[in-house]
Amino acid sequence: MPEQDTDPQQSDVPLTEQWQKEQQHWQRLLLTYADSAAQDENFLIHVGNAMRGSLLAGKPYPGTVSEQPAKIDATMTSDEVVFAVRRLEGQVIALTAAIGALTRRFPPAPSDGPVTTP
Repeated sequence: MPEQDTDPQQSDVPLTEQWQKEQQHWQRLLLTYADSAAQDENFLIHVGNAMRGSLLAGKPYPGTVSEQPAKIDATMTSDEVVFAVRRLEGQVIALTAAIGALTRRFPPAPSDGPVTTP
């Protein structure tokens, strides 16, 4: 005895169209997940830490393999120097974010004249 579909509407649609709709649904689901992950601060922190760790280890992050390895000067091979540079970079980014937050919180006064305090 052949199987019968329980949904009469689905039997009217050709299999190719059903497959195409299903594939579109999966694509939308994956794009929604990628968009929400890109906006999730914890996810971005973990990805940043993983990429930073791969830099410190001197190994490329998976999926970012370059065609030719970059030649590194003998004076720049120290892990301490790379770590210090990355730490400074993080501090500059944090400082820039703090300044941006302050400028959004306290917009500059109009420049009609000198600002006096009572």
